[in-house]
Amino acid sequence: VCSSDLLVVPAAAGLSWLTVERNADYVNPVRLWTSAVALAPANWRAHNNLGIAEEAEGRRANAIAEYQRALDLNPRSGPAHYNLGKALHEDGRLDDALAHYRVVMDAEPAAPVATDMGLALEAQGQMDAARQHYVRALQLDPAYPDAHLNLGRTLFAEGRTDEAMSHYRQALG
Repeated sequence: VCSSDLLVVPAAAGLSWLTVERNADYVNPVRLWTSAVALAPANWRAHNNLGIAEEAEGRRANAIAEYQRALDLNPRSGPAHYNLGKALHEDGRLDDALAHYRVVMDAEPAAPVATDMGLALEAQGQMDAARQHYVRALQLDPAYPDAHLNLGRTLFAEGRTDEAMSHYRQALG
């Protein structure tokens, strides 16, 4: 046995252990993105992704804090505004959610955002405004099933059954 072999074996074992430890981070998204935030605390994307991971684990308050930190770092981030809006919506903070949805719609209009705006407005009892957002969502993406489903539901509630059924069918694809 060569003396250099005696050095290589412990070094390889140490590096293997580090690889095993790092791979454990990839199994747990919260651990992965917490590690990323620790390595790059000024990276808004890392904070946004940590928020997504926290929310997936049912920790909405932590997610909201991470989305807000992402926006502190990049106030124009559409993904962070949208994710914060959705989390606030789920938290029942509809006015705050709508404010973040509006930022996204002003910069990057998208059917999912318009649909979520409609849902928030509907939860506030603003049925006409909600319907307008579902229609806007379908203008942005005519095949978006959630917009068809929600528009169908509002039309059905208004007694416009034939129109509602048409949207229900389109939602089913």
